[in-house]
Amino acid sequence: EENETTPALLEEALGEGFDCFNLGVSAWGIDQMVLGYRLYKDALRPRVVILAFIDDDVRRVLEAYRAFERMNKPCFEVRRDELVAQDSPSALESFLNRLGSKSVFFGFVLRHAYVLTEARPVVRRLLLDLGRETRERGEKLVVLRIPTRDEPTPRAAIRRRVVSCQEAAEEAGALYLDPREEIERVPDWGKAFYVRDGHLSAAGNRFMAEFLHRRVFEDGN
Repeated sequence: EENETTPALLEEALGEGFDCFNLGVSAWGIDQMVLGYRLYKDALRPRVVILAFIDDDVRRVLEAYRAFERMNKPCFEVRRDELVAQDSPSALESFLNRLGSKSVFFGFVLRHAYVLTEARPVVRRLLLDLGRETRERGEKLVVLRIPTRDEPTPRAAIRRRVVSCQEAAEEAGALYLDPREEIERVPDWGKAFYVRDGHLSAAGNRFMAEFLHRRVFEDGN
């Protein structure tokens, strides 16, 4: 329910005088999150901006079309260290994509290669731009990685390394937070903190709100 989301629970923990606005939309990539901030920043005039993401949100900046929703989405690339709208793929990219669709192994390798060579540079540029914008407005930027239920698996360890944007967030001047170590110390966290589809449960959201309250507002970072 709405009162069981992380923003609602964080607002409850902060008490009177604080408003937390939830701009999250299902399946957004980090590119759409930054665009959402730009759309609402003047209306909300936030003091703290928290960009919360899961690892898949880094990969999602590569998407220009959502097949299941049948919707286009913004897609960017970096040229001369500037973010520009993505145009049509090169002949080489089209060729590699066709090969990747025919081979499970090559497709796996290709997806990870694209994340390293295309997605991470885009995310870095997005975070640098967001860091500059929030600094100019006197806002504090927090980048929060939300752990997923498969954290202890070797596959998740590889994914964390491939998609990591901690360095980019810190370069942007953001406070980067990852509660993975804390969450794994909670008994039975994998069952208690997630619903069946892998999203955070009410208990998981409460953990995340308390973590943010402590690390962002109580510690004085």
